[in-house]
Amino acid sequence: MASGEFHPVSVPRPSSALLWSEKSLNLEALLKESTLPVVVKMNAADDSSKLKKDAGTLLQQPLLLFKESKGFKVIAKNVSSLVAVRTSRDGVQYREGGATIVIPVQYPGWFRVLEEDTVPILSVSNLARVMPTSFLSAKRVPGFSLLDPLIRKDIMYERLEFPPGVFTLHSVFEDHVKYTTTKNTVKRKLLRCLVCVTGEGLDLLIPFDVTGEFYVVEHRNPNAKTAKADKNACAYTLKQLIAMGVFTRPLVLKLLIGDPPSKPCGFTGVMKVVDIVKDWTVIAQTLDGNRKLLELPVLPFPEFAQSTNGKDLLESGSLRAELNHLRSGIADQYAKEIKVKTSLSLKPTKPQAGETRLPVLNGASAAQDKPFKQKTKTKK
Repeated sequence: MASGEFHPVSVPRPSSALLWSEKSLNLEALLKESTLPVVVKMNAADDSSKLKKDAGTLLQQPLLLFKESKGFKVIAKNVSSLVAVRTSRDGVQYREGGATIVIPVQYPGWFRVLEEDTVPILSVSNLARVMPTSFLSAKRVPGFSLLDPLIRKDIMYERLEFPPGVFTLHSVFEDHVKYTTTKNTVKRKLLRCLVCVTGEGLDLLIPFDVTGEFYVVEHRNPNAKTAKADKNACAYTLKQLIAMGVFTRPLVLKLLIGDPPSKPCGFTGVMKVVDIVKDWTVIAQTLDGNRKLLELPVLPFPEFAQSTNGKDLLESGSLRAELNHLRSGIADQYAKEIKVKTSLSLKPTKPQAGETRLPVLNGASAAQDKPFKQKTKTKK
């Protein structure tokens, strides 16, 4: 054989050795009869007209159903413009655009409620007047970190920039700070700083003259003698917002810190919440070699046939690597991500078995497609 010749090698897909049962069930019935993980494929005789084109392509191949997911999710519509457009003397109307997104309550991100008086804290000196227990910086913030905490005789700091995140605030520090710069020069300066700790446990000093975009995460004792922060200059998780009961009316939220949807959808970070649902889904992965993750709602359709030898292949056969990939934590991470809503049904007329809407947003305000208006103060 000539060394310069190329002969492609056919690598079998992980699903090539699967055998299938003649019985098919919908997901709800399948979950009652079987224990996850299981390998399934959609029944070829199912009515494909009920499926959207992109969803049907994913489902018409072997899938590894890994784990169930039950919990509340926020349904929101993307706001296409970050700037509110004044439409009348009565309020402000936001432009909607792009896809509908679904955010699990466990999503590890921080949000700001966009209302008429929402004003972030713009300087560390003003943040010091409030002195919260913890705060969020939406932008990179400069500060000083100890070069060697064990050296007490000649304390030296390093000037660094810290990424956006949540910081715990301890006290105020005022003294001369000896530090190195990016050019490895040593400087000494009298500074007044906030003593803070990052989410990773790193101590740092943030000077009072630093400007940025700060939000209160946790207030101190309300009876303490500190300036009160504007109630809207705060950052919240979705879990906190639901516990506060603020979704009795539609709200516009801005994502301060968190990953956007992995699927391109024109996401601006600003969204109008239109509904909250209690969802029942299954995290699954394709077995075509691409390891595409998807979240299947537990609905009356489509129906799936279960693999008769899938359990053996998952434990000790050709599918063991696929199962270990999901067990590595990627499935749990995927369950907490923001996703673009892709419905299996073209137009479901009623809530399905896996979806229960909260009563607080079942009124006309949640069902309407029109942007809602927020009241603003007008000068007479």
